Amino acid sequence: MSTLEQLQTHLRLLRMPTAVEIVGDLLTTASRDNWTLENFLTELLAQEFAGRQSRRIERLQRSSHLPAGKTLATFAQEALPLRLRRQLAQLCTGEFVSRAENLLIFGLPGRGKTHFAAAVGHQLVQAGISVLFTPTFRLVDELLRAKRDLLLEQELRRLDSYEVLILD
Repeated sequence: MSTLEQLQTHLRLLRMPTAVEIVGDLLTTASRDNWTLENFLTELLAQEFAGRQSRRIERLQRSSHLPAGKTLATFAQEALPLRLRRQLAQLCTGEFVSRAENLLIFGLPGRGKTHFAAAVGHQLVQAGISVLFTPTFRLVDELLRAKRDLLLEQELRRLDSYEVLILD
């Protein structure tokens, strides 16, 4: 077994999948450019960290059940009043989440409330915040079923694992 294979085995055992993939190329670059051991290790760990962050965001995106097309890029912000446009940027930072504040969105049908909420949800996911987007009727139905099946506590624990709930 070569040194590279041993290194990849150890990285695999340490559950560092990005490092397993890039260690060979990184070793080649490091030897070609005469990197110090500190530089090599710093780059290896930085790329592993970036890979983990990327996979976490993908995982959060999948579990959020956010509508795929309703992002900030597709949202017609110019239709919003100036005051709300300014608030949108602040909402997307997720500061209200750490303060445990609720956000209520009211308006006439067809005015973009769902798109607005989903766009904020997508931005929160990109910031690493766990979000669950669900229609209110579905959540109520799930809670009633859990109560009937004596699983309400388990269902509430599952909902509590999300930092943000978006009820449409």
